[in-house]
Amino acid sequence: MDAERRYTVGGRTVGRLSEGVYITRRDPRTGMLRNPRGWAFETELLERLQADGCQWVQVETQDGLSAWLAPLEDLLAGGIPLDWGYGPQLCLTLDRWAVLELGAAPEAGQVLGATRPRSGSR
Repeated sequence: MDAERRYTVGGRTVGRLSEGVYITRRDPRTGMLRNPRGWAFETELLERLQADGCQWVQVETQDGLSAWLAPLEDLLAGGIPLDWGYGPQLCLTLDRWAVLELGAAPEAGQVLGATRPRSGSR
C-alpha cells in the first residue's frame, strides 16, 4: 500500500495522493468553473502528480457524498489551458468526468468501481 502524500499550492494544502488517486475536496458552488463548466487545476500541480505516479483525479464534495473522477492523462492531454492571473491551469469540462455517489459514510478516496468516461465524448 502506498503512503499517503499531501500537496500544497501557495502554502495551502489542496489534496492528497493515495494509491494512485489524487483526492481533493471542493464546494461545487464556489470551486467549480462556470465557463467553461468544469474543474481546473494548477498545471504545476498536475505535473507533480504525474511524476509521483498519480493515475486518477477525484474531486469530492465537502460533505463527502459525491465526487467526480477522471484519469490524470485526460486532464493533461485534453484539459483547456487557462490563466486568470493565478498561474497556468488546465480545466477538464464536466462531461469528461465520471460522477460518483459515495454514500453516507465514504472512505477517503473511495472509487466504487467507477469507469473511465468515453474518450472523445465532449
